[in-house]
Amino acid sequence: MQHGAAAIAYGNPLYRYFLQGHVPDRLHFLPHYFPAGTGERGQAIVQGQFTFNGENFADPVPPWQPAAASLAWREAMHGFAWLDDLRALGTETARRVAAHCVTDWLSSHDQWQSVTWAPAVLGERLAAWIGAAEFFLPAMPEPAKTQLAVSIARQLRHVLRLLPGNLAGLPAVTAYKGIVYAALNLPEDGPKALGLALTLLLRRIAEEILSDGGHVARSPEVQFLYLRHVLDIRAALAHADIPAPPELDHAITSMTPALRSLRHGDGGLGLFHGGQAGNALLIDQLLDRAAIRGRGAKSLPRLGFERLQAGRALLLCDAGMPPTRGMDRFAHAGLLSFEFSQARERLIVNCGGGWNLGDWRQALAATAAHSTVTVANTNAAEILSMGGIGRRPRQVMARSYELDGVHSIEALHDGYYDSCALVHERVLSLTGDGGVLAGRDLLRGDGVFPYALRFHLHPKVQCGLVKGGQAALLRTASGQGWQLQADGQVLALESSIYCGDGTPRRAQQIVIYGRSGDNGGVAWKLTRLSGGG
Repeated sequence: MQHGAAAIAYGNPLYRYFLQGHVPDRLHFLPHYFPAGTGERGQAIVQGQFTFNGENFADPVPPWQPAAASLAWREAMHGFAWLDDLRALGTETARRVAAHCVTDWLSSHDQWQSVTWAPAVLGERLAAWIGAAEFFLPAMPEPAKTQLAVSIARQLRHVLRLLPGNLAGLPAVTAYKGIVYAALNLPEDGPKALGLALTLLLRRIAEEILSDGGHVARSPEVQFLYLRHVLDIRAALAHADIPAPPELDHAITSMTPALRSLRHGDGGLGLFHGGQAGNALLIDQLLDRAAIRGRGAKSLPRLGFERLQAGRALLLCDAGMPPTRGMDRFAHAGLLSFEFSQARERLIVNCGGGWNLGDWRQALAATAAHSTVTVANTNAAEILSMGGIGRRPRQVMARSYELDGVHSIEALHDGYYDSCALVHERVLSLTGDGGVLAGRDLLRGDGVFPYALRFHLHPKVQCGLVKGGQAALLRTASGQGWQLQADGQVLALESSIYCGDGTPRRAQQIVIYGRSGDNGGVAWKLTRLSGGG
């Protein structure tokens, strides 16, 4: 149904009557509680602060429709996933705020609207309400409890009219989880709704989960959230004594090691393709739930990530093509970018991102916001203003190997070939003790253009130039020292931005400037200094 026709049909007050049917007097299926929020965010909500990916709106509580709010903010607000934060806080005040917000929504928004009743938002809301009902129901007045059950039934019947629609990726699995939760509460409509949701879910899994367990969006954060929703669905089926399809178990078995491969030593996720580091404790708990033992893979060739680990040092490298069209809404142009950490401390990072950071989003998606080479101050892949990738490389290749105790990655991409007739080749090598990371970056081809080789630093890393700018001394919060130098090159120390936790923070970056064709590339080395933490 086209948008205009939908507004006429679904916006008609009589449409509510088409969604009527049998409604149980209470919610009889409440899934097991699995922590997904943080008390810190819950406390902010109690204080009237609703912040989603850096965009904040405050009182009145709740602020359902601020005039200046972005579409993404409104979708998050009406999706109610933030109830998990109130539950994580766990106070009686948090319980009352949760109950008040749900009750207020039922009285003000329990009718079709194009944004708030879109399948992904509606499904997320159903999952959030039913998942947190055990927490907030004791604080709701009895009439509101009845209204809640009626609303869940009507929303389920509405979303079933829209499926399969064009849902894909994270919005799809989010919507299907809400449908499963609601279906298990509605004996009349439930079996049909459950069967449809599982059929569509398995179709999406077959199309979106690669053979190495990675999700085609190539975002570590999407990997985490997608796996969480799949685990929630499997747990709900088990709680209802319904056998899970074997394809669901297979997806969990393959996705879990891939998620492990995308973590740093601090337990957080690598900052690639719009994602954030996330909460290490919640990631640990999710992996425990998956109950798939073993380590992460050293290489995820289908997903396009390479991993070097030696001693307590860890490197993650984006060595794959940009995400496929349709899955690239939040993709970045950080081809061959890498991140490097030692134990629980991050040194070299990408700038990060988020689903919605307003004016920051496009800047954070740029090649220059990543620890890689930027040519002619342009992007290695075109970042579209409305999200997604336009012009993209034809080829990205990588291989990893170990020789004489040294772990290495060789990679290249031709994202600059059409514009500059150049191919970026990168070699990264990590010694067996993790004490030396050596790199070589070469722009091969006929074009002669200026380039910038960037090393973005985590905000907790202090940095200063020495030896007349020919080397940089880095010091982590624990006091561990590192030295970065490049043969025959002068380093520049410039400002940077870090959004690994969703809020822009000041940071620094080391930059090496040059022109392609001047020499055989740039050889550089990051060396751990003796002493320190």
